[in-house]
Amino acid sequence: MKRKELIAPKIGIFCCLLFLVVAVGLGFGCRKTSKGDACDGMLSESTPVQMAVIFLDGKTGENVLLSKNINPATVMITQSPDNANAIHGMMINQPGSPFHGALLFNVADTEMGDFSYKIDIGFDRAILSYTNQKLKSDNPCKPYYINLSNPVITGHPFTILRLGSRLLFKIML
Repeated sequence: MKRKELIAPKIGIFCCLLFLVVAVGLGFGCRKTSKGDACDGMLSESTPVQMAVIFLDGKTGENVLLSKNINPATVMITQSPDNANAIHGMMINQPGSPFHGALLFNVADTEMGDFSYKIDIGFDRAILSYTNQKLKSDNPCKPYYINLSNPVITGHPFTILRLGSRLLFKIML
């Protein structure tokens, strides 16, 4: 009987302490903070623009990168005019895809201005140029965005297709 008398006060003290901890936690947790910036902590970046380039033989129409087994690591892509750092693209090998046999690489799309890339496949080269423009958006968290416009290939006839954030160039050599 004495045993029950000793346990009951301990349970009562425990319940009171638990209630006190929950009450204090709710009291501090339910305080309203200032409204602050609705965009604070939001990431409002867009997908980087990617260029996909397919080189076609002007006589046969074959994809040159595939038919000549050109290793994408040997293709030099340099941003003009400095040509300082060469970047390497990756070859897309997905039969049935519009990008099958294309060389894919990212381009500068975070700054405004004119940009140019020289793509050297060993026995021929193409110059890819475009302009980045700053345009106003309706998004209060990102009032402006950079739009890639006027993409052209100089020196060769080409067609262009925009698929999402990718531009697909088919260049006739």
